[in-house]
Amino acid sequence: MPVSKPPELPRWATGAAVMSEPPEGVKDTGFVPGTEAAAAHINWLLNQLYQWIQYVHDPATFTAESVVAGGLTISPGGAVSAPTVATTGDVAVGGNLGVTGAATVGSTLGVAGAATVGGALGVTGPVTAGGLLTASAGVTVPSGQNAALQGNATVGGTLGVAGATTLSGALGVSGALTASGGLTVPTGQNAALQGNATVGGTLGVTGATTVGGTLGVTGAATIGSTLGVSGAVTASGGLTVPSGQTAALQGNATVGGTLGVTGATTVGGTLGVTGGATVGSLTVASNQHVIVTGTGDYKHGDRTLQLPASAGTPVNASSGMSGHPATSSTGWRYSRQVGAAAQCWFGPVNNQDVYFPITLNVGDRIKSVSARIQDTGGIGNTISMYLHRTVTTSSFSSGSALVGSVTSPGNGSIQTLTLSGLTQMVNSFELYNVVLRANGGPTPDFTNHRIAGVQVTYDRP
Repeated sequence: MPVSKPPELPRWATGAAVMSEPPEGVKDTGFVPGTEAAAAHINWLLNQLYQWIQYVHDPATFTAESVVAGGLTISPGGAVSAPTVATTGDVAVGGNLGVTGAATVGSTLGVAGAATVGGALGVTGPVTAGGLLTASAGVTVPSGQNAALQGNATVGGTLGVAGATTLSGALGVSGALTASGGLTVPTGQNAALQGNATVGGTLGVTGATTVGGTLGVTGAATIGSTLGVSGAVTASGGLTVPSGQTAALQGNATVGGTLGVTGATTVGGTLGVTGGATVGSLTVASNQHVIVTGTGDYKHGDRTLQLPASAGTPVNASSGMSGHPATSSTGWRYSRQVGAAAQCWFGPVNNQDVYFPITLNVGDRIKSVSARIQDTGGIGNTISMYLHRTVTTSSFSSGSALVGSVTSPGNGSIQTLTLSGLTQMVNSFELYNVVLRANGGPTPDFTNHRIAGVQVTYDRP
């Protein structure tokens, strides 16, 4: 055998040559020694040899009842078509691989074109497919090996890859999906999984992801479009769904890192997040729970705390002592709601206050304070609203600071006093009070002074 392949094919009798096929008897005995061989017969024989060498040399379709070999290599542009393939070595196909039954590859499987397997595909080494991969009964790639698929992958059974799985097209699996080293589906492509999905590394899908069973990811999970899971979801490294997309989870969801969904999130069971959770909206099914562990807490936008008149306490501003009781003829008195008359404080004396403690949690932020009041017409016959912050130290000493104030015009109308633009964060042992004080002018008159209640707008940043 030469060290390298000859540069030219042994072309023979390809023109207008005299050529005829020998009779069957001559084929049986061959040329008899001592007799002259016919030129037409020799031309036919050499031409047949040339055609067979050309067939083996050029890209062609390798068709057989079955392929059993230590290894199989088909030149670029060629193809393999067989009911079954079983090799103990590498399989390299320059064109398409078509197997109607099962395919077992003892080492590496490399297909430059599409790979179609009607049964199970079992490969002990890496899998590379340049086009579509279709395996009706499942694909198995063992520990430490990867699957790199440049086209779409459609697996009718289970897809199990112990290494990384990278696709440039869409992924469709009707059985279970196991990718111990991670699963990546590129921009614009989807992953549709009808069974359970277990990903040992990172799950990255830029298109929509649909899982018919459970989804388990030990690394981070990033979904470029909508995520729909009919079973439980476990994402140890976090789960991210981008802007405008939704997550619909029919079972339980456990996220070990951050949960970020800019669209709506619907969970049919319990949602547990150990890191931060950011969702456009969150819906949890009846009798299910949202669990936040560690020192984390919910963050939310603007909310309103209502403090009715009954939440207030009258205090004499000059002495700091509690004001006159409701039965007194002087001082702020409380009127219960009777018929169309609202509950309120009325009938004060000059410089007497009603305190409304703001009962928020540590970490909440006060953004505005409003009070619904009525003053009495006349110069100086007004009501002033103050926001006070009081800090109590470990020695039980306290300090009070005025945050802001506003005063009514004294025109006798029912009105709302508002302090806006506030950014007061509630800290530990820090208390806030809204104080409403009766003021008397040169001719004091408190006939119409009323306090109906206080509203506080706050958020949790």
